[in-house]
Amino acid sequence: MNPVGVQIEAGKVFLKEIETNVAAGTDFAFETTLSGRMYVHLLNKLVFDGWKVALFYLWIPSAEFSRLRVEQRVESGGHDIPDEAIARRYKRTVLNFMNVFAPLCDKVLCCDNSAPAPIPFFVDLNQKRQVIDHVRYLQILESVHERKKHVEDG
Repeated sequence: MNPVGVQIEAGKVFLKEIETNVAAGTDFAFETTLSGRMYVHLLNKLVFDGWKVALFYLWIPSAEFSRLRVEQRVESGGHDIPDEAIARRYKRTVLNFMNVFAPLCDKVLCCDNSAPAPIPFFVDLNQKRQVIDHVRYLQILESVHERKKHVEDG
């Protein structure tokens, strides 16, 4: 089995499924880490075409926390991710969420996913942010060294 080939084929099936739902006007959801920007064009098109886009983001407080989650997954038989990839992707994921994807969406709910149950700490409705938990909100900003920029903007 060629893992890369399988991933590419799965990606094609996934994109075809999205296209099918969009063409039919059927609501749909998908999961992504937001470590890349491949869905920016899709979200822009959906918004332009009148779709309402909601983003539910499950934040974790650090790359180390993510590494420990991956370690637990591997111990349970799941797939591994190299530590350097986790560290590289963590900051990019949070930056993409805050600066690229959240502004494209009609509704955003951001939750701390480090506890047994997700804890909501901010909501965006039509680009208006309501911070529910200021401590966690500052943590997400600090986790990508964005606190100064967002505090000045907001």
